Amino acid sequence: MLFDHLTSETPEVDVLQVVGTLEESLDVPALATAWERTAHRHAALRSHFRWEGLDEPLRVVASEPRTSFEFLDESGATPEKQRDIVARLMDTERLRGFDLSRPPLARLTVLGFEPNRYAVVLTVHHVLMDAVSFPALLRDLFAICEATASGESISLPPIETEEDPAAPSGDQEDSGQEAFWRELLSGFTVPTPIPSIGDRDQLDVSGSRRGEA
Repeated sequence: MLFDHLTSETPEVDVLQVVGTLEESLDVPALATAWERTAHRHAALRSHFRWEGLDEPLRVVASEPRTSFEFLDESGATPEKQRDIVARLMDTERLRGFDLSRPPLARLTVLGFEPNRYAVVLTVHHVLMDAVSFPALLRDLFAICEATASGESISLPPIETEEDPAAPSGDQEDSGQEAFWRELLSGFTVPTPIPSIGDRDQLDVSGSRRGEA
């Protein structure tokens, strides 16, 4: 994948995005703090790569994360305008791509439309994780956010997979927790890593792209 990145002429190659809407109150500063704490927890989010002058590429995991979090106030936008704003943001973030030698290799952007309506866009390079890793990452992010907003402490289960810390573990299922998180994350859609995301009219009102294969 690193070879593909270095030889590609298009920055959006191997860029993954997940987007969803939150129809509830959101503590944006708490989410920003949670994003940084999530990066502390997941080594994948603290990773970048070195290859120049080396026989083999080297993955570097920093002890402290460099995170990218941005909040954009789009209050007053009509539902139709909100759809266009989300589509343009996704296009812009995808086309920015990543320099794999310079962290961070993941960016979190929040669009505020109304007091109880937000769009959350996570853009990450595929070299850090695959699409199936997103649910585990989002579970941690929003669990930490909720605890931060309420001023409570939180104890999350240890991450067992060292090679890819953001990858979900198949033996850590709890039926009650699974149902809870399934409902919480129901507004999120994970597109597949393709050079060109679908047409704008494939973006539904919630900001989730449909029809990718």
